Amino acid sequence: MHQSGSIWPTLLLAALTCSAWGQDVLQVINPADMPAEGVAMRVGAYVGNDMVPVKQFDAKVWPNYQTRSGADLALADLRLDFGASKRGWNVGYFYREDWRLASNRDTVDAYALSQRRQYIGQNRSYELNYRLDGFSADGLRMGHTGLLPMADDARLLWGWSAALLRGQGVKQETVQGVVISGASSGSLHGNREMFNTNLNPAAVRNGLNDFVPGQSMGVSTGLGYGLDLGATWLGKNGERASLAVNDLAASIHWDRLPYLSETINNLSVPAATPGPGPSFQGVSAYRPLTLRLKPKYLLEGEYPYGHVTAMARLEGADGDWFPQFGLHYALSQSWRLGMDYETRFGAYGLNLRYRAFYAGISTQNPDLARSRAISASAGTVLSF
Repeated sequence: MHQSGSIWPTLLLAALTCSAWGQDVLQVINPADMPAEGVAMRVGAYVGNDMVPVKQFDAKVWPNYQTRSGADLALADLRLDFGASKRGWNVGYFYREDWRLASNRDTVDAYALSQRRQYIGQNRSYELNYRLDGFSADGLRMGHTGLLPMADDARLLWGWSAALLRGQGVKQETVQGVVISGASSGSLHGNREMFNTNLNPAAVRNGLNDFVPGQSMGVSTGLGYGLDLGATWLGKNGERASLAVNDLAASIHWDRLPYLSETINNLSVPAATPGPGPSFQGVSAYRPLTLRLKPKYLLEGEYPYGHVTAMARLEGADGDWFPQFGLHYALSQSWRLGMDYETRFGAYGLNLRYRAFYAGISTQNPDLARSRAISASAGTVLSF
């Protein structure tokens, strides 16, 4: 009993030294790094895409854009978390937003050129393949953190956290089709399907985006659950390795959401070009949706050498991976400075820690107006 009672200061010290470095692209939480005795607060946001600067992403026209040889990706992840712990047990409140857009090169080209009302090219077909998954939710979590002594004075922290989620907003959209171009104009043929809490009923259906259900109804609140697992190994000389999985078997269910399905044929591209009139066939209704969250993974490690510590980190979800590499330096007993590089979007990060407080920023371009990836984070762990 005496030995088990002495692990709480060890767990608190471990929480003070874990998981403050890196850019937190997917905002993965490691339950093993929760303090055993104290209060923890963190907020983090990451926004990035392959095509245009973040500032221009919602613009009506993309003046310049780029594409990748594979799938083009845009994402935005935000998490606010506040929790308190006592003797290894912890409870907390969180708010999160997860948004992911995946598209192929043809879809990006057709979209960007049609924005400019330019003809998209002669005698070429564009295969359209686009998917957007996004939601916002808040909730309560409860978990437990423990410690296992190991040989050679090493320690293994482990933790789990179960959450109840309240879905606040959701948008799930898929587009598949083709743009067939001729000598001077093109036509769009395709299918579109969407759940969206922000769809408002229209009086008359005039074309795309018109949600005209037979009867206007309210939107239900989403309810769901999730499980996070994590472990952190601490070596006797300051080495550290962590593994975490978030959103295991996680889902959010809405009983009633606006639903729009459309089949589109002969839509002229650009819209001003003459041609046969477009035809729309669609469904507007309220339907249930069970949103199954994709698991998020985190693997990271640190190795100290004097005042310098090397760091490597890998985050991933749904087949997309975000490697990071960095160094942090002990300026004094209280201050540490870290720098890192995330390879997927090419963002550089700067992190600063003062005792139990930390903050970090990152950007793909020093000129924020031209940056395709931007992040910021801050947090603290306070003992009782």
